[in-house]
Amino acid sequence: MMMFGWISAIAFGICGLPQAIKSYRDGHSMGVSHGLIILWLIGELAGIVYAIHLMATPLIFNYIFNTIFVGVILRYKYFAREKKCRDLEKEVLTTCWTSILNFKRYFMK
Repeated sequence: MMMFGWISAIAFGICGLPQAIKSYRDGHSMGVSHGLIILWLIGELAGIVYAIHLMATPLIFNYIFNTIFVGVILRYKYFAREKKCRDLEKEVLTTCWTSILNFKRYFMK
């Protein structure tokens, strides 16, 4: 049974890694909701306390790694790299403006 605990801990422990890498590469976490990040962080911190109380090594591993990953995501959610965000905002505004012009061109003749 301990093997299943470790498999679970490893899988859950690294499940935040892809989003953390994406946030790092993109320089922001704009697509991740505030609620998800905050609730995830609270859950991980409470889980660490509980796992340490139980001395459950697989759970401790899981919660520590996920806390690190959620920290990276949180950092880029609230402290995004400026240039990347400005470029993304410009791209979004350009796309929106183009969509509005296309809409007017086809439907507001």
